[in-house]
Amino acid sequence: DDEERLSEPLKEYFDIERLHFGDIEGIKGTKMWSLLKSKSWGYINFLQVGKHIIVPKLDWDELNKVAVQQIQQAFGASYEVELIDCDMTQILENPDVNANSGGGLNCLTWTLFSAE
Repeated sequence: DDEERLSEPLKEYFDIERLHFGDIEGIKGTKMWSLLKSKSWGYINFLQVGKHIIVPKLDWDELNKVAVQQIQQAFGASYEVELIDCDMTQILENPDVNANSGGGLNCLTWTLFSAE
């Protein structure tokens, strides 16, 4: 599968931590489930500043909670994980590569403009 194909070359260099969400409020197998699975990568595009992890929300509260719990578990108690009210749904869904370059919160914060 794609997950194994993508992670296999990294195993030599990294400890692979797989994050999965289960059946949230009985939506597994529905159209909403497909949409959420296709957007869930936006959570791992979080912004990390020191030991503070800022996670963007998507438009499904239960999935937001699961994402924060799993990220907190992966990083441990010494990290502060916070879900911010910065809905990235439209950015993740926008098919115009020129508009969003295929990124999320972390990618958006990489570009800094100088007044000089």
